[in-house]
Amino acid sequence: VLAGYDFTGAGNPSVTLEHPDATASDWTSGPGMSAFFPDSEGDTTGLDADGRSIFASQRGSMISSRGLGATSGTEAAAFADGDYFTMTIDPDSDLHMDLTSFTFRASRRGNSRANPDWTLTSSIDGHTPANAIASGTITVTDPNTYQNIIVDLSDGQFQSLRDVVEFRLYLYGTSGGPNSATLTTFDNIVINGRVYPVPEPSSVLLAGLGAGGLLCRRRRRT
Repeated sequence: VLAGYDFTGAGNPSVTLEHPDATASDWTSGPGMSAFFPDSEGDTTGLDADGRSIFASQRGSMISSRGLGATSGTEAAAFADGDYFTMTIDPDSDLHMDLTSFTFRASRRGNSRANPDWTLTSSIDGHTPANAIASGTITVTDPNTYQNIIVDLSDGQFQSLRDVVEFRLYLYGTSGGPNSATLTTFDNIVINGRVYPVPEPSSVLLAGLGAGGLLCRRRRRT
């Protein structure tokens, strides 16, 4: 785990679990999104989307407080309006970071006309719809039940990172009128991966020379 958020405590957007060699920011909202962090709602199992028991069994969540009729109705409009949540993860200096997955639990409640859609982007790909990492629809309507969502980050662009990475979770709705009371709840968000030292240039050179010497010796013996 590089960073984990269970939002325990009222108004708490801060990281709960953090790798000692990385820095994870608070969750904040974009200019088009209103959000709050109540301690009266949220998953109480302590499980992440992978089924691991890594959090305390306490309430707390991140909620979009704007009904879907107030947010953008399409993905393109959500990007234009800034309807997103955002956070950053940054490896310590002189370290590399490999990302493996971005996972979260989500549900919605309120007006049955609207199923919220989400799109995940990163600063690596410029936060554009065409280069989005993944997207989907939140269909679970019971506020005490959560949909497990796992996004794979094993592609090459998420490996050997040395700079800060920003993730944005865009939210939008394809239905629901202006009086829609739908609220979308996110909980137990986890960014998985590893952080490791960058090899010194001298050690890389020595390793290459050693391999070359071994190859020469093998050739001479044949």
